[in-house]
Amino acid sequence: MGARRRKEYRVKVGDVELSYLVDGHPSAPPLVLLHALSMNARDWSRVSLLLGQQFPVYSLNFRGHGGSGWAPTYAFKDLATEVVGFLDALGIDRAAVVGLGQQHT
Repeated sequence: MGARRRKEYRVKVGDVELSYLVDGHPSAPPLVLLHALSMNARDWSRVSLLLGQQFPVYSLNFRGHGGSGWAPTYAFKDLATEVVGFLDALGIDRAAVVGLGQQHT
């Protein structure tokens, strides 16, 4: 089966509607890409298209980023809870997760 073309989706997780992009082969083990706080899911575009040749790739927009909704708080625990909720909403039991961290000076 050929790779899927990039498409943006939305899913409600808690009180926030999250947007995410999907690339790749739906039959392989999933890969989830998480952006840094100053970025959004589209910043993974080149990586997602390359990895999508072998895996289904889900690039998630955190709350307040990309096409995702805004929320009253932006604590890291909220983001972590949303990642778990995102996986649950999509029925993904196991996934490889790749994230970009924030640099602190």
